[in-house]
Amino acid sequence: MMTTLLIVTAALLQPPDVVAAITVNVPQRVRSYLQRCEAACEAQVHALDQEIDKLAARFDRTQGDESDAARQQLAEARDRFKRLQQEPAPLVPIPLPVKREEVGCLPAASYADPSREHAVDVLEVVDSDDVIVRAWYAVPAGDEAAAIGSDADRTFVDLWIRGVDTTGMAAGSPATLKQVFWVSGDQAFDTDCGKRILPKLEPLDVERFRSRRSD
Repeated sequence: MMTTLLIVTAALLQPPDVVAAITVNVPQRVRSYLQRCEAACEAQVHALDQEIDKLAARFDRTQGDESDAARQQLAEARDRFKRLQQEPAPLVPIPLPVKREEVGCLPAASYADPSREHAVDVLEVVDSDDVIVRAWYAVPAGDEAAAIGSDADRTFVDLWIRGVDTTGMAAGSPATLKQVFWVSGDQAFDTDCGKRILPKLEPLDVERFRSRRSD
């Protein structure tokens, strides 16, 4: 079930020619990103549909307390399935380490230090809307070089983030950045050890182009 993500809900009430114009005017990087989100959501829906079939079969075979547990798991799976079908496709993370023009959210908490439960550390607050962060992510299988200087199963990349409100941020603290970002280029700056260059990320407005998958 593929539905169009690229028409805002309000556009559904517009004449066809207006709807077509809105769709055409979606920036290409936004269009490509929302298509990625939709494809990832479709994969989740398919996997969850198979899981529901297995849970339903298990429920039919159980009794007593085990049956109650199976019923709860089945109900939760069906609820997740319904939300995936009706709500906008979940936003997918940006691939790390980043490359020019890539789009996505910063990594999920599952990649974080489990003792601190966050995935992005603030390294330096540059000004009111620029911050340098360290984003942790899983080391690719077989990538031994990436693991040097980090934990065995995770590594990090430092990023320059531009265009966010840095109020309340402080070096050494976790950063909660829920925006969708795109890699707009590189940012060079001076340090005590010389010049350094980091990938530069800026927020990308995708919300006004998203719609419910059931629309």
